[in-house]
Amino acid sequence: MGRVEMEVVAVRRDPFGPDGAFALILDEKGGHRRLKIIIAHAEAQAIAMELEKYTFRRPLTHDLLVNIVHTLEARVLELTIHKLEDNTFFAYLLLESATGQVLEIDCRPSDGVAIALKARASIYCEEELLEMAGTTVEPEEEEPQEAPPSPPSEAASHPQSSFQQFIDTLLRTGSQSMEALIEKLAQLPAERKQELTGLLGKMLREAIQQENYELAAQIRDIIQRLS
Repeated sequence: MGRVEMEVVAVRRDPFGPDGAFALILDEKGGHRRLKIIIAHAEAQAIAMELEKYTFRRPLTHDLLVNIVHTLEARVLELTIHKLEDNTFFAYLLLESATGQVLEIDCRPSDGVAIALKARASIYCEEELLEMAGTTVEPEEEEPQEAPPSPPSEAASHPQSSFQQFIDTLLRTGSQSMEALIEKLAQLPAERKQELTGLLGKMLREAIQQENYELAAQIRDIIQRLS
């Protein structure tokens, strides 16, 4: 039945999974289907760090694997999630060696996604698997647009409180209203926008340190739009 290209949209704690479990959320590119895979803390952290473009001073495990591949003059071509068996997802990476040989490497989807993101490789899911294990994400109804909050004049002297006020306002709105807020914030004067971006960057680092990946993803999206 073919394959469907996917994109990573979030890594967040899973309230219905085992203790310490995280949910890796992948959406169909250009479609409305979603795949959720339960993953462990270490892999969730690796994926979240890559999504946030956060780098450590020394290479971690997935960085090391990608560095080895590049040192051997090979490259990661793509990742495919292809099977679900006994509530466990299976995947494989395609690597091209220095001589042009294509190798299929069995892997866990979590490791594969972390490596694919670092190698800027495409991520796919078998159509049959997506039909069986995926869900449909319905477009949310449009909500009334709201004006963005006015940045506090004392933001520089109270960055934590002003940032929290800003985030709380965003989180109280639906996705359509949040989109409208971000669009309007993007029209702020450069100086005010830079101030907000600095506050957001500070909270992004704190969210990552506290392993609040869902909030970190929201903050990252806002920073990207403001930039």
